[in-house]
Amino acid sequence: MAGNRGLALGAERRLIVTHSPTLHAKQVAGFTQTLTKAGRRLTELSERLARGKTRRRRDAVEAEIVQICSPRWVSRVLTTALTGDEPADLRLTWSTDSKARRALEAE
Repeated sequence: MAGNRGLALGAERRLIVTHSPTLHAKQVAGFTQTLTKAGRRLTELSERLARGKTRRRRDAVEAEIVQICSPRWVSRVLTTALTGDEPADLRLTWSTDSKARRALEAE
C-alpha cells in the first residue's frame, strides 16, 4: 500500500491505494464479456455492409460504430476503419489492439 495526498470529494485528503487480485480478475472477466459483445456487434455490422444492400448513410453507420464502442474502455482497445462514401460501398474492418488491452489491464 502507498499513501499520498490528493483531492477527493472537494477537499485534500490522504489517499490509500490498494490492489486486489480478486477484484482485478473480475474486472478483466467483465471487460472480456463487454469486448466480446462489442466485437460480435461490429462483425454483424461489417457483414451487413459487405452484402452491399444497406441504405444507411455513412454518418448513420459511423454513429452506430461509436455507439457500439461506447462502453467504458472499449474504444481504447478496438480499432475500426470505415471505407466508402455511398451506402452500397461502405465496408467496415475492425480489430482488437492487444497492446492497448495489456496496457489497460496493467492500469
